[in-house]
Amino acid sequence: MDVQMRQAARAWLRAVITKVPIWTGMAQGSLRPLGTFLKVAIPITPVAFRKGMGPDAGAAKSSFVFKKEGNKYIFRFTEGVAHYTINEFYDVPNVKLRTPGPWRSFKEGELAWDDYIQNELPKRLPKLEMFIVQKRTAFYRN
Repeated sequence: MDVQMRQAARAWLRAVITKVPIWTGMAQGSLRPLGTFLKVAIPITPVAFRKGMGPDAGAAKSSFVFKKEGNKYIFRFTEGVAHYTINEFYDVPNVKLRTPGPWRSFKEGELAWDDYIQNELPKRLPKLEMFIVQKRTAFYRN
């Protein structure tokens, strides 16, 4: 299941990166640490350069967690790039962007995640029947 969680996260990440435009590369850079961990290439070619911005600055503002709590498997990604968060959910008025928001990259990732879990996960896990042992106990009445 641990392997399949990472596979679902790969599907999530591949879907997310298609929705995040590149200007300084900071927003997409926030996805790089996860990409490195999952071995998913995130090529970034910045269009503009701004001091304190860029892929490395974005990478420093994100985190991710894979963990198991009881029977629950958890994947959590957190990004802290302010303009990513704003553009993810809103169309910022009075600001002319080449790619205005909302980007909805996380929604795209969620759809890819759900698709993997629904369609691929059942093919990848062993069938439960292989792990069920039947034991018969006879009861006699006198």
